[in-house]
Amino acid sequence: MQTTMRKNKKEWVAATGLLLFIGLLGLLVPSAAPLGKGGPIVAGDVAWMLTATALVLLMTPGLSFFTAGWSSAKMSSQP
Repeated sequence: MQTTMRKNKKEWVAATGLLLFIGLLGLLVPSAAPLGKGGPIVAGDVAWMLTATALVLLMTPGLSFFTAGWSSAKMSSQP
């Protein structure tokens, strides 16, 4: 049991160190040059982005309900 805990701690420390290294590397590496001025805002593009956003927001709980329907009552976190 003790060796498993040590192994998990070493993996956690290694993963945290890797994430910190990547984060610091992102701070030190210069970013790309800024893009030029964007084009005009088109009403159809804005409408599509709002529609797509609404569909994604509806999809998230729908997917969870669909998945919950396939699982048994024993797997539920609610008593």
